[in-house]
Amino acid sequence: MFCKRDRSRASARASTTCLVQFDNNRYSVEAFAAGDPVEVRAYAERVEIWHEGRKAGEHARVFGRGETVYDPLHYVPGQLCVDAPSDTGLT
Repeated sequence: MFCKRDRSRASARASTTCLVQFDNNRYSVEAFAAGDPVEVRAYAERVEIWHEGRKAGEHARVFGRGETVYDPLHYVPGQLCVDAPSDTGLT
């Protein structure tokens, strides 16, 4: 169980390629959040990304710099973002 102080919150915007920048890294989100403001909830071991009260993504937190964390299900047909990032192999 986490206390409120065990997490941080930040405002961000999801890119049209379904990525959210947080703490020098990028995390993928579902297509419904693409291009919109989101809230990042960062915990010690994970990052949650919320859009209008709905979870748009959850990933293990990484602490490097410039890393990108993808969930392949965020890029499946029918939910595909406008422009999937070229390094996903999905374009």
